[in-house]
Amino acid sequence: MAALFISPILFFGGRIGSVTRNPYLIQERLLQVMLAFAAWILFFKSRDYIKFPVTFLDRPLWAFFAIALVSFILSFFRYPFGWSFIHYGGRGILMLVFSGIIPFYFAAGSGSGFRDKIKKIVIIAGSIASAYAVLQFLNSAITEINFDFIWGELLDPYGARSISTFGNPNFLSAYLMVVIFWIMGYIFTEKSPQRWIFLMILNTAALAITMTRSTFAGLFVGLVVLIFMLSSEKGKKYLKFKKTMIATFSMIAVVGIIFFGISGQFRGRVKGMVSVERMGSALVQRLLIWESSAKMFADDPIIGRGWGNFEIFYPFYQGKIVHREQYMPLRTHANNSHNFVLELLTQSGILGAGIYIWLMAVFIIYTLRIYKKSSDQNKIWIAVLGSAAIAFWVDNLLNVSLFFPIPALAFWLNAGLMAGAGRDIAGLPVRKIKLGKIKPAAAVITAVFIAGVFYFNYIYFKSSAHFFSGLKYSRINRPLEAEKELKRAWNTYPFIVDSNYELGNVYVRLAREGNGEYLKKASWAYGEALRANPGYDEIYYNLGVVYIMKEDYDKAVDYLEQALEINPVSENIYRTLGDTYGRREYYSKAAQYYSEAIDVGLESVHLYNNLGYYLQMQDKISPALKHYINALIIDPGFTHTRSNIMRIKSMHANILNTPETEQYFSEAEAHIKNEEWVEALGKLEKVLNINPASIKALIYSGNIYFNLSKPEKAEEKYQMVLSIDPRNETARRNLEAVTN
Repeated sequence: MAALFISPILFFGGRIGSVTRNPYLIQERLLQVMLAFAAWILFFKSRDYIKFPVTFLDRPLWAFFAIALVSFILSFFRYPFGWSFIHYGGRGILMLVFSGIIPFYFAAGSGSGFRDKIKKIVIIAGSIASAYAVLQFLNSAITEINFDFIWGELLDPYGARSISTFGNPNFLSAYLMVVIFWIMGYIFTEKSPQRWIFLMILNTAALAITMTRSTFAGLFVGLVVLIFMLSSEKGKKYLKFKKTMIATFSMIAVVGIIFFGISGQFRGRVKGMVSVERMGSALVQRLLIWESSAKMFADDPIIGRGWGNFEIFYPFYQGKIVHREQYMPLRTHANNSHNFVLELLTQSGILGAGIYIWLMAVFIIYTLRIYKKSSDQNKIWIAVLGSAAIAFWVDNLLNVSLFFPIPALAFWLNAGLMAGAGRDIAGLPVRKIKLGKIKPAAAVITAVFIAGVFYFNYIYFKSSAHFFSGLKYSRINRPLEAEKELKRAWNTYPFIVDSNYELGNVYVRLAREGNGEYLKKASWAYGEALRANPGYDEIYYNLGVVYIMKEDYDKAVDYLEQALEINPVSENIYRTLGDTYGRREYYSKAAQYYSEAIDVGLESVHLYNNLGYYLQMQDKISPALKHYINALIIDPGFTHTRSNIMRIKSMHANILNTPETEQYFSEAEAHIKNEEWVEALGKLEKVLNINPASIKALIYSGNIYFNLSKPEKAEEKYQMVLSIDPRNETARRNLEAVTN
């Protein structure tokens, strides 16, 4: 019970000591250690047998766990990223055990009185988190007074969306949704529900503050299911229930209306639920993640990529499609699929997803069966627990909370409570597993497992603390202290990618201060980061830079190419690759990377200017001038490019001003005289193909476009003239005439 209360609300940060950046990592450590300790006590209290409750979900639940475990084990042997799976897949399996299976059977095997205590403990924990969420909201959105007595500072990584003790509003919202359904159960079943009404207002307010649209949708669907299940019931008790239900739902609506009025961010997110256009980038980014997930599933449809391994593989699939115009600005390093069906398909394939759908079907069918067999308060609670589960699944069609420890804990406790109620009604037995002669061996295995869980959580927590300490030193430019803490993090637990990556960054900084020995250490640290998670383009990129500093250009190019495969929309990667070849005087290859960057839609003064330079070095004068001009259009103040243009015009006058261009000018002027505008433009374009920086041809072209009533094209030509020659009065006057 202590684990259920402490793990959702305790974390180490702010005024009580900043230990890690992610409260949910602390909470996961606390939950697993406390539950492991409880399991150890229960096992050694047992005599010659272990009690295990029989539930309606046993078969699908254990079948799903078996597939998840097999997919995790197979991934270690099937793919080249083996060691990274220990961290990600191993954590996923542990979470499935400690946030899923253990809480489920703990609740399912308890008597009705103890199940009532479970609900109340979770509600109290949720209400404390809700109260803290309200304080954070008041601090960030309503007043300038600092109400946050824990962090002691404005904590707004999600704007006014409070994170409370959970570190992420999406985790808090899913947890509170379950809490709200349980509170409704007490409001509907107790004679004096005043305290529950207060808690309902508090938790609903906190849920509104999270502004998690998927949870709003889940709550709505869950309420519809609850109304549908209970509205047909007859009798005086249910008449009273219906009145209470109307009052409760009205209260939820009033809370929503209040926040709609006082918070612009809340209004915007709610409007986004009913308007695809208003959802904008959020929807497009979901489409990017879903399409990448679908491609991941298509490559391994039977058993998936391995339980817990989504984050490792995702960047490689995103890299194949992120160059599309709609996706480019929304590239992300997704930890999850943001759709639980796709998540199951990518991690455990058709086998895992199929078994989980079987589990859902069994849950829903059994809920309806025991609902029909129940009476009075039990019937209300069955409806509440069933509606909460459906609401959670609907939420996770767009959310990730089913795959994170504390919200998953709430979901599986809810499922366990339903299973426990079903056991009471159906009279399901408690299975006794006799140990007999194998008890010593079972004791050893249990002790080793629990000790392993203790040890893992200890070293993971300690390593995370060292990482956060090192990160703080790094940010205040104290690299030696940062190195010491980050190296301690690696020594404690070497599979935290962020820690290893930051250690590499620190070594590079020290190398740039004059100690070349640190370059070798930097390449080692980045290598350790790749061993922990090979899906970060930043690691490959930084390794490429390290090898450039070592003047090992072949290795540098290999790592930079790998970075580009993951992130084909990074200007820095294209530029570094191009300049690496340019440094070795491979100008054609250098120009190729700059051209590719522009072709995928990247634009900057440096891309155009450097491409112009590498073309110029190949004596491709006309294309070089075009790109120099494009650079100046982006940034007219980039004088270096203007100097390049002047230098080319001076050095290559014989190439730019030829008898051929003079002939084209003469023909163009004849067409202009006869007002043959289209023909004149054709001749001027031929001039500009040879000499893109011809002031005369550009001004003529602008004048013709003006006469053709195409002011945008005319403005473009005059702007090109002014980018080359800012003092050109003719272009300036004509531009004013066009724009006024």
